[in-house]
Amino acid sequence: NIGDAFLISWRCRGQGAVGTPSAAAGEDDPLRYQADKALLSVIRIAVALYDERFYLETVSARAKTALQDKLRTSTGSLVKLGFGLHAGVAVQGAIGSVKKIDATYISEHVDMAETLESTTKSYGVPMLLSDAFYSLLTDDRQEECRKIDQLHHVDGATLELYTWDMDIENIWREDPRHRDYGPGRHLLESTKLDRIQQSNPDRMKMDDLPNDVIDYDRGVWVDAKMMLIRNKFDLSFFLNFDDAVDFYREGDWSVAKEMFKKLISEYQDGPSQHFMKLMAESNFLPPPDFDGFGQL
Repeated sequence: NIGDAFLISWRCRGQGAVGTPSAAAGEDDPLRYQADKALLSVIRIAVALYDERFYLETVSARAKTALQDKLRTSTGSLVKLGFGLHAGVAVQGAIGSVKKIDATYISEHVDMAETLESTTKSYGVPMLLSDAFYSLLTDDRQEECRKIDQLHHVDGATLELYTWDMDIENIWREDPRHRDYGPGRHLLESTKLDRIQQSNPDRMKMDDLPNDVIDYDRGVWVDAKMMLIRNKFDLSFFLNFDDAVDFYREGDWSVAKEMFKKLISEYQDGPSQHFMKLMAESNFLPPPDFDGFGQL
């Protein structure tokens, strides 16, 4: 627990700041596909946050009514979390005094994971992946990630940021009973708090988090729910975003502006909104010293 954040660590093979790729370990090695497993854990947690029964089981009827009024026009899950995924080395141990001792991890890489988590708000995405973490993913998972920015770090190094795009609400939007409510409308006419009760129970199975050790199945990446989550993000989305970012980095902000506006209109894309905000701060004219990199 780090203030309002939680640190979760996964061990990986190799030495140094990065380690070895997820698929490099032996077939029977429990640490094989470790980065893919970490990414999958984040995805499943993000989906599980939509199971509002967990938060509302002990809430009074009066409190539910108040929540309905407050959240009637909101989007996303009732409880929102951001995730930062990074790979590196850390000192593991207990620190404190005779009065209080905590088991913890200490290193600049732990700080980087926390920085990535807090930066998700700026980019409007649920998760950010560092290039160090991205390099540990299998080829299939890397192909699914989107590079959204490149930054100068305070120590002079550069950092590439990635995300794994999710449209979790499509799990319910694609339910045949709810198809009259298109992508631009609220999922249910009543309120978000009724969503789970009216959804197809079979569509909630992915939300059941395990309470014991389970075997990793690579087939989960192509199951029906994962396809629903990814369905919104077609090849055109990724190509258009890459082109818009290229124009942005080259300083052709007039073209980048129009491309980002289209991505926001069609996909409600958080990173596109981030770049639009940056350009608006300079009246859509790149500063003289602009080199295509942001600052972390």
